[in-house]
This record gives sequence, C-alpha cells and structure tokens, in this order.
Amino acid sequence: MYAQIALPIPLDELFDYQIPTTLLPQLKIGCRVKVPFGHQQQVGFCVNIQEVSQVAAEKVKEILSILDPEPVVTLQMLSFSQWWAKYYHCSLGEALETTVPYCTTIQRRKNILIAIQPGYDITYEINALRAKSPSQAQILELLQDSQAPLERSQIRSKLKISLAPFKLLESKGFIKTIYEEKVPDLFAHLPTETTPKVELTPAQQNAFQEIQKAIELEKFKVFLLFGVTGSGKTEIYLRTIELIVQQKKEAIVLVPEIALTPQTVIRFKQRFPNVAVLHSELSNAQRAYQWEQIHAGKIQVVIGPRSAIFAPTHHLGLIVVDEEHEPSFKQQNTPRYHARDLAVKRGQEANAIVILGSATPSLETYHNCLKHKYIMLSLPERIGTAKLPQFSVVNMKEECQEQKRFVYLSRVLIAGIEKRLAAQQQVILFLNRRGFATNITCPVCGYEIHCPHCEIPLTYHKQKHISLCHYCNFEAAAPTECPSCHFQGIRFMGIGTERIEASLRKFFPNARIHRMDSDTMVSRQKYEDSFLAFSRHEIDILLGTQMIAKGLDFPKVTLVGIISADTNLQLPDFRSSERAFQLIVQVAGRAGRGETEGEVILQTWQPDHYAIQFALTQNYTKFAEDELKFRQELSYPPFSRLLRILIEGPVIASIITKAEEIIANLPPADCEILGPAPAPIEKIADAYRYHIIIKCTTMNIMSRYANTIQKFVIHSSKMNVQLDVDPISLL
Repeated sequence: MYAQIALPIPLDELFDYQIPTTLLPQLKIGCRVKVPFGHQQQVGFCVNIQEVSQVAAEKVKEILSILDPEPVVTLQMLSFSQWWAKYYHCSLGEALETTVPYCTTIQRRKNILIAIQPGYDITYEINALRAKSPSQAQILELLQDSQAPLERSQIRSKLKISLAPFKLLESKGFIKTIYEEKVPDLFAHLPTETTPKVELTPAQQNAFQEIQKAIELEKFKVFLLFGVTGSGKTEIYLRTIELIVQQKKEAIVLVPEIALTPQTVIRFKQRFPNVAVLHSELSNAQRAYQWEQIHAGKIQVVIGPRSAIFAPTHHLGLIVVDEEHEPSFKQQNTPRYHARDLAVKRGQEANAIVILGSATPSLETYHNCLKHKYIMLSLPERIGTAKLPQFSVVNMKEECQEQKRFVYLSRVLIAGIEKRLAAQQQVILFLNRRGFATNITCPVCGYEIHCPHCEIPLTYHKQKHISLCHYCNFEAAAPTECPSCHFQGIRFMGIGTERIEASLRKFFPNARIHRMDSDTMVSRQKYEDSFLAFSRHEIDILLGTQMIAKGLDFPKVTLVGIISADTNLQLPDFRSSERAFQLIVQVAGRAGRGETEGEVILQTWQPDHYAIQFALTQNYTKFAEDELKFRQELSYPPFSRLLRILIEGPVIASIITKAEEIIANLPPADCEILGPAPAPIEKIADAYRYHIIIKCTTMNIMSRYANTIQKFVIHSSKMNVQLDVDPISLL
C-alpha cells in the first residue's frame, strides 16, 4: 500500500511513499507523517491511500513514522485546503501546514521563555553590546522593555534572528531559559462578569431578523452588516451566535488585530462559557491547547485574527468577519490567502452563515452587495443616546504660516485636549508612524541618511538614540554630525509617535499619557494591560498607531485627534484613498460612544482631498460611488482580478532578465500587463525589487496566467519570484 503525501514545500505535487506493514493499521488520511526527502526528513500530510503507485518501485521510499494517532485534518478541511491552495497557487502541503499548527499533540507542548538574569546593570550591557553584537543588544532591550519573560520564538520572529545570540547571552550569564510545561488559562485575569442583554434598536432588530430567517433555513448566505461606528454590530454577532449554539453548532469570529482580542474576548466570555482564541502570538503550548479543545468539540466560539479561519470545528454554523475591510486579513507571505475571502468559501462548503461587518466596507464587498451576491443590512445610527462625533478640520499649512514655525500639534487640538482633561474625560490621539523623526537630514549639504540595505530613510528613535530601518531592522547609533560634510547641526525631521509623546508631556505635565505602538507593545500582555488600564481610566491620553484605530469601545473617550490624515494619501497605491477614508472614519468612531457627544480634530495638509471631505461627513456611499468610477475607468478591482509578480534579488540585471522572460512566456489574452517596473520601494534588505501587474477580466483568465507564472516561482538566495493573487497592496 502507498500513501500520497503533501509536503510543505513550494512544489505543487504529491509524493508517493510506501506504507510499512507495521504502520498500515495506524495510518489514516489527515494524519501527519515523517518521511525521508532528499538528504533530510520532512513532516507531511497523508492525503490519499492507494494500492499501486505510478512511481518506479526502486524510487519509492518508506514512511518513517506516524505523528498523530488520529487525523488532524478532517476530510472537509482537506477539501477546503485543496480549493484554496489551487486558488492562491501554493502547494497543498503549504496550505495544510498553514491550516494545522505545528504543535498539535499534548505531549509535544513546551513553552520556552527567556528572562534577564538578576544582578546586572542591563542598560550598561546593552550599550556595550550595541556596536559589536546588535542582535544580543536587541534581545536584552526587548526583555528590559517587557519587564517579564518573553517566549523565545516570539523574540526570534520579531527580530528575525537565529538561536546563536541567545546561546551567547546565556553563556555570558545575562539571560536564562525557562521551560514552561503548564498551559495557563489565557484569559483568567480578564473581567468577565455577566451583563444583562441590551434592548435592540429598530435597525438592529430588522438586521437580526433577516439573519435569523437565514439560520432557520440552514442555507449558506453572506450578509454585509454595514453599520456606523457604535451602531451595535457586536450585539448582532452575539445574538446570532446564541442561535447557532442552540443548534449545537460552532461559530468563528475573525478580528483584524491581536490588539482587539482582549476586549473582544471579554464581550464574548460574558455570554458564552466556552471560548477559544487562536492567533500567532500564542506560545506553542497555548496554541496546541486551544486547537485541541476546538478539535475535541469543547468550544462554542473561536476568536482570532486571520489564522482562526482554519479552526478545526466540526459543526460550523457561523463565521463573522469583523472590520472585514482591514488589510491585516491578507497574509503577506506564502501562502498569500485572504481570510475574508476564505471565510466566504468555508461558509459555503459548511452551509453556514457568513457576516461581514464594517462601518467602511471594502469596495469589493460593497460592490458584491450592489450586484446582489451579498445581502446588505444597514445600521445607520449609533445605539442609545450616542451620536456620531463632530469634525473640526485644521489646515496645517495655514496653522504653520500663522504661527510662523513648523508645528505638529495645532492650537485647536491643544485647546481641545485641555478642555477634555479638565472635564476628566479621555482622549485618543492617532498617528500611524512610530519613532521620533522619520528623516535624518543635513540642512547644509542636503545629505539624507538611508538604510544601507533598503531604499528608505532611517527613522530616529530618541529614547534609545538609534537610527532604525522599519523594513529590515537595521540599527545604528544616531549621528551627531553629518556623515558627508560633518556639519554639527544635523536635523531630525518628520513626526512619529515618540515625538508627539514628548510634546504632550511638555504641554500636559500632569496628564497620564500612554503610547501604544510596536516599540512599546512588545508582548500580548502589554496589549491587554494597556487596554484594561485605559478602560479603568488610569490613562488620560492614549497615543498610538493603527492598533488603537478601530474596534475599541471606551465611553469616556470624547475627543479623538488625528495628528496627520495624509499619511496614506502619500502612498503610490490604487487603494491609498480608500485606506485613508477608512482609517479616518474608523479612528473617529472611537469618540463619543458614551453619553457625552464626541469631537474629532483632524489635522491635514490636503483638506480638499475627496477622501478627507467625504470622511468628514462620514458619507461612505458617496465616497464609494466616486471611488468605484475611478476604479472602473482604470480597470482596477472590483472591476478586474489582479495578479502581482514580485521579483527580488541582489543583482538587478538578473532580476530584469527574469522579468522579461516571464513576460515573454505569458499566454495571449484580453488583459492589461503593467511592467516590469521597479516596485515603489525598490530595495529591501539588500534585495532589488521589480514587479509585474496583470489586470485580468475574468477568473478563468487569471487562473491561466497564474498557472503559467507558477512555473517561474522560485525561492533562493540568488532570486525570489513571488506570485500574489488578489494583492491588497502594490508597494
């Protein structure tokens, strides 16, 4: 007997292996196995068992061992994985590896934590290591910022480093390794008191009744719950899940950010006793435990970001995609799936209900409603007495001219913050750039300090006095003079959250100010602690990047300040206006969710831009109408299907040659091909980047092109050719 094994490698084929007689009774489709592959061993998935093999007998090797006593992939999930592997043009093995976490058996769970050894002046050690051993310095900095042990795999993922720096630090006695066998309750510390049901508004009642009818019919349907911020979309989710649980079925709730998980979990655990969470920040032990509980049928509701779409439920009745427009639902490395689109497909295969929720839907989803593929349910008003916030716009060109200097915080915004602090209310300030300054420039010779490995300027982080690349993590000491002409007065230009925090502490010395960005949020615990502190009003001003921009509900927040509304508009991408509009509306929606009316102060250098103008009135319909006309004229989604081919490598001539070879081999069809051309960010981590954009009129044409391109996909140190189906960004 022979087994067909799918291996997690970029080869779209199955491999035949002979099943040893001793293993034959144990092997089932859906189990993982260990097999020899070349000079190594690989873990793969058994996807078929057959009596004969088409491969010559002398070439067929034997399976070494079976890793699972029972299948970890059901036949339904296998079918689902086969579909999306074909659609996104990755191998079935890559799809299955994404579907099933690496550690899935209780015996394999082990949590490896790293902690600082007591007794050292760690700041001195960091400074001593920074020049000669930057990786070791970065590890110590993370541990120092966390003030608690961190999982080794999380540190490695964040810093993109090997195990060597850990071993060296441990040999010096600076750190220690902790092996944690116990799997703690992830959310035991979260408050989950039972709360009474709220009365639905007429709009909520109408939306819920439409969904209820579909549930009673037990037929697949997709709903867009199109509700303004604060309109009670979550309550609709909760009541729908109650109906699903009554049918002895499970629900999956996808949220766009790990930062949203604590508050979301609190809401759901107040209503349902058996809630599981799946996301990438869990340790191997935690992820295995959660996965095992779901697989055993002990869970009613699964919550998490995009990877939670693969939760091993057996009787799936509902999938909710909250903030469905969010780009974080798209995986940015192979396999490049979109969790929202997979939710629709998985719902179809399970005959389940799918709810896509948003105040600013993606244009693809909105267009599907206009074409009657999806059913739109509207929640046009906030619940209770809460009203949508009032907008004030500050033209920063005029503000700087009137103050006769360059300013980052306008007089209107400063006065607004003072007013809210005096009333003991809370403020959220949003700026989607971290660091202190985004450019380091010489005013004499014009020299600008760029990353030596990327085509982007280095960002100055004042607290650590370093220049940092936000793409490849290159780090250097911040200069005190111009490297070119040696002028002493080098300038740190542009704004980041660190600079705004410093300004706020000068203007409001008695305010409790807290910054949330990827520099300060070094662990999941930091996220949870920050949000719980803000909910208890232990923080007056919360400053942060897009992790604070959506999904958060704090009734004492009466002012939201958008420091710069223009960041997204400056990006050379066809979705830039859509992203800008969505982000403004979403962050504005954090204001005025309680009894006191909210206000939004928006600072911009482009007050007349249509995305900003429509965001001020929160007129999504008019924005979508204008933006769809623009997309249709230029044949961009949703009026075409995009393929993006990205070619990267250290030798630019080789990249161009490869790009021209791909173009020459593309089949003739009625489509538009753009490029090859340099990508907007032309170089990252010493790799030059060229891309080709193909606009396909139908899915069949897109599939034909993707099949041809797939033959050119390679991953090596000399060249990397990637295929992205339905890209969400062209940067």
